[in-house]
Amino acid sequence: MIEVRNLTKRYGSFTAVDSLSFNVNRGEVTGFLGSNGSGKSTTMRLIVGLETPSAGSATIHGQAYRKIPAPLFSVGTMLDARSSHPGRSARSHLRCIAATHGIGNRRVAEVIDLVGLRHAANKRVGTYSVGMTTRLGIAGALLGDPDVLILDEPLNGLDTEGVRWLRNLLRSQAKAGKTVFLSSHVMPEMAATADHIIVIRSGRLLANESVEQFTARNATGNVRIRTPHLAALTTALTAVGASFTAGTSHGVLHVTNMRAEHVAQLAEQAGVRLYELVEQRPSLEEAFIASTAERGRTSAPQRTTDHQQQAIGPDDHE
Repeated sequence: MIEVRNLTKRYGSFTAVDSLSFNVNRGEVTGFLGSNGSGKSTTMRLIVGLETPSAGSATIHGQAYRKIPAPLFSVGTMLDARSSHPGRSARSHLRCIAATHGIGNRRVAEVIDLVGLRHAANKRVGTYSVGMTTRLGIAGALLGDPDVLILDEPLNGLDTEGVRWLRNLLRSQAKAGKTVFLSSHVMPEMAATADHIIVIRSGRLLANESVEQFTARNATGNVRIRTPHLAALTTALTAVGASFTAGTSHGVLHVTNMRAEHVAQLAEQAGVRLYELVEQRPSLEEAFIASTAERGRTSAPQRTTDHQQQAIGPDDHE
């Protein structure tokens, strides 16, 4: 488990990370969301000891990363997929990392196969595409079969097949009881992969809850209706206080404060024929945009679930 408590990082007068507190738990995939410059990468670098905090702490299984013996066996990281030497082959690069922890060539071959780079293992990394470089970075994180994974933008450059592969890999790691913490700007895939999300803005915590809770709280779904009896339906909807807007196609309405079954009942009572009735759930992307925009205008308190509130404790909040 990763524990972050009142973590702060200042560069002169600029505060990049501002009193962050959260847990990343075992057995689930936790997504880390924030706009560019929000402090995600800095937070991850603080967690793995590449930056020194100005205040607060970050621990993995109760220890600072720098104090973990043989960290490859405990924590796998990919913070910059481009860090490998362009003149080396992928196999040579991974063997160099493995040698620091006494990991044998068999395990190197295993992770090369796992990330789908067998065909290019002996090619120079400088010839790799962005997606292949990302796969190599993930291979490095998996070398020691760690129980914590920290990945910064692991979807970068992956094609559709690669995205599906990574989703299955991360979910299998979480299912095995491991801690998986990743950042990404690819909202649809984060929604499909993550169980829990942590959202920050300007280095401060905005949300710490399940994907479902965050989405429901920050965005509104709607029911899409298509009918040849538009006037009759709008009259019936108005009569019951429904909120709706006209769609871009003829005969289409979007209702935002009624469930699909209630709309269907109302249409039946009004003698309105429906050609289409679809409940459209809000997306994580819509919720993220709404949340960060709203918090930019207000100073609303940080939001955590009851479970996270208990884990952090009252003394750890600002």
